[in-house]
Amino acid sequence: MANQIGVPGSGGLMRIGSSSELPLKAGRARPVPADRLARLVRRGKALFCRCILLAACTVPWMPPAHAQNVATTTQAAPPSAALASLSGIAEVRPGMSSSELIELARRLAQSRRWQDAEKILTEVIRQEPRNLAAYQLAAQVYEIQASAVRADASIPDAAEKSNTLIDQAVKTYTEYAGPLALEMGDIATAEEIYRTVLRDERHRYNPRALLGIARVMRAKGSMEAIDRYKTYVNPRVCEDGAKDAQAHLELGRLYYERRYFNQAVSTLEKARSLDPENAEILLELARAYQDTAFRPKALAVAEDAVRKDPGNPAYRSFYAQMLLAQSGAQQTGSSMSAENRRLFDAARTEIDGAVRLARAGVQNAPVDMMRLRVLLGCFQVQQQILSVAAGIDPGDVRVVVELARCRQEITAVQHTMQLHGVLSDLKRAPPAARADRAYLELLADLQFRVHLVQEAEETCKELLKLDPDNGLAKAILEQVASAGATSQPGPGTAPSK
Repeated sequence: MANQIGVPGSGGLMRIGSSSELPLKAGRARPVPADRLARLVRRGKALFCRCILLAACTVPWMPPAHAQNVATTTQAAPPSAALASLSGIAEVRPGMSSSELIELARRLAQSRRWQDAEKILTEVIRQEPRNLAAYQLAAQVYEIQASAVRADASIPDAAEKSNTLIDQAVKTYTEYAGPLALEMGDIATAEEIYRTVLRDERHRYNPRALLGIARVMRAKGSMEAIDRYKTYVNPRVCEDGAKDAQAHLELGRLYYERRYFNQAVSTLEKARSLDPENAEILLELARAYQDTAFRPKALAVAEDAVRKDPGNPAYRSFYAQMLLAQSGAQQTGSSMSAENRRLFDAARTEIDGAVRLARAGVQNAPVDMMRLRVLLGCFQVQQQILSVAAGIDPGDVRVVVELARCRQEITAVQHTMQLHGVLSDLKRAPPAARADRAYLELLADLQFRVHLVQEAEETCKELLKLDPDNGLAKAILEQVASAGATSQPGPGTAPSK
């Protein structure tokens, strides 16, 4: 790697590279030609127009909800909020960005100004708790300190003090940097962090690092993932892992995904013994039971999961699927036994409850994509169950209406998710787009329709500065003001039954 600093001695875990190697980089946005911007707007308009009629029919406007922050591309990183507390360090200049402060901390560490480097990184992290680059460099500073201490024969107990610093580095890597990298989807950085820790002789069985590398391997889709999890949960290797119900759950899922059903069952049963009240474990165990000789036990375990977490629509939807499967209604139709009829009716009741819960979740957070996906999944299961019901009794008009309404709901949710996708594409436009009237019109309209109301208002105000008589901006602002006054509720999908 370019511009690395070799860490003296052999105690260091890794080498410190230039700021260009850190995961969080402040880059200057490249200019985008005007024709590309025009094409972007045209593509967005084309898809938007195909969706607009359906939106008008199926997606009523919702009142203002808590809006997500929409990050816009900037040409220069903003000044860091950490500057106010760093006036005592001569090299700190007004207007420095967080990336510039991290680079300064690197240079100070190279000059053995450990305290100043640590102070800068501490302040950056205080202001930006998700700044992965700052956590990484903080750990690396501990490492080079450790190597310097170990190499200095004049320091009493140098080896012990060096080990203490290495322990601090490992804690920073495994408790902060590694989990954050995984959460952010930076798998390469997470792997580097955990392998770095495990290479150190004193930390080769570090529990957090063993679990971290197992999760990295799973995220990569590597066959090595199962072996890594097995090492972590082996009581002869890692006592913490042997007691970790979540890790057993993850390993059980991995076995199930690889179609090792018997291993999945035994691992998930171990997870249940470690955490008997965990509804997620119970649901995964029920899923695994379905594909083994333990299938008769699956329904009771799934029911127990729902009983422990009755407000989770995804759990109730899965339980409804299991009831449908065990009712045999898809194969036998109207010739079902009384018991199978009971199971089928229970499936309809459960999925209706799941849909109500999922719909309420979307009403509370209409821009939450995870809740939208859960709602879509519930509707899809409901459609499956209603299709079977329509096949059993084709003359039941009520079922025909419910099935049609369900399909309408599915289309509406898919439409909303499509609009989120178009909006995501628009957000990648260059900063110059904020001065383009057509871009702002499309952006405001999409923001309004996916219930990013505050963002829509801000975009409309920008639009009116460019075009004071803009009809779209005025219409949106009027609707926002009107809905705010009446507090009109709305589910965000097709009207409820």
